[in-house]
Amino acid sequence: MAEKKQETILRHLQNLQALNREIRAALDRQQKDEALSEQGEAAGLVKRIDEALALQGERLEKRIDDLGGTGVAGELKERLARVMGMVEGLWQDLRDEPVSHALRDDYTALNLAAAHYTMLHAAGRALDDRMTADMAYQNLRELTPLVVEISQVLPLVVVAEMGKSHEGIDLAAATGAVEATHAAWQPETAETG
Repeated sequence: MAEKKQETILRHLQNLQALNREIRAALDRQQKDEALSEQGEAAGLVKRIDEALALQGERLEKRIDDLGGTGVAGELKERLARVMGMVEGLWQDLRDEPVSHALRDDYTALNLAAAHYTMLHAAGRALDDRMTADMAYQNLRELTPLVVEISQVLPLVVVAEMGKSHEGIDLAAATGAVEATHAAWQPETAETG
């Protein structure tokens, strides 16, 4: 692979590697939170997300090594850590219901990772690096069901948390919220103007 093409691919891989590490660090903190363990379905989901990202991190590391690159460049990691740290700091300040907001943060982070994998897949194809393109596509396909699952679990957690602080709340509303969220993501249900 020509040097300039390889540098481009490595930059994308290193961006994803840094993002993967930051997300996994957040997931690690979440898994140590007692509030998460009280939400069994959410706890299992966070664990599955972490396991998927661990495998993806290994694939990223291997591909970087195969291309003769090194792990996350210091400047890149620092830049990404600052951005993720600022965002996480904001989230921490707003957090009243830690599990629902943690899931929201995970949803956001996985969508960011999915966007990066989409970019890497396109770059790999455009630069004739099929191995990288295939790896990016595999990782993307693993993330998308997890994002969907978060959208299904999140309304249940929100309503459960609200039930702790509000009397007479309609706990069955969670089911309707899950169904409405699912419908919102279906193209055939989108309203046309």
